Amino acid sequence: LFYFNILLGSLTALIIFFIFNYIFKNNFVSLIIYLTFLLYLAPNSIETLPSTDVLFNFLLALSILVSLKINDKVSKIYIISLLSVFILLAVCKEQAIYLLPLFVIYFLFKKKIIISILLIIFTLTPYFLLNYLSYKNNVIQPSLKNFHLTVKLMQYGYLSDHHISKLKINSSKSELILLNDIYQAFEKNIFPTKRKASSKF
Repeated sequence: LFYFNILLGSLTALIIFFIFNYIFKNNFVSLIIYLTFLLYLAPNSIETLPSTDVLFNFLLALSILVSLKINDKVSKIYIISLLSVFILLAVCKEQAIYLLPLFVIYFLFKKKIIISILLIIFTLTPYFLLNYLSYKNNVIQPSLKNFHLTVKLMQYGYLSDHHISKLKINSSKSELILLNDIYQAFEKNIFPTKRKASSKF
């Protein structure tokens, strides 16, 4: 996971360079922005805890670059690439739904109505499908919610005994096993000082 995050972070920084080089047509300005992004990259991409943030940032940057390419030249490869990226964005994080209107408005402004319609279809379909599958099975829903909740608690160091007791309420046997595994990872990855501070909340 460590090396995978490093790879995605590096590719994201490179895509950021290409995006701003496309906008400003200036290598120097693009390089400055690229170096600035690298400062953000270090604390956010170099992590060993499970997270979709790095992948989401990579896909978002890639979607912006491909959209700019489509503005120059509409081709099947670019369109398929953009739709594929948005499918992955919708699966990766639900925040993709909030970004969708920006891209739809952009392509409508560029008079590319068909692309806007395709974006809506290919983004909303996997989003609602995942929600349907999650809520259809009562076992899947709390498992997924507890997993993502505990991961966030791990990342910010707030997996205290108080929070664990809340998570254990109405948890199934499989969910308790999952929580125990994550708590062991929490003990291994989070600094003791941060674990101690989290117990106060």
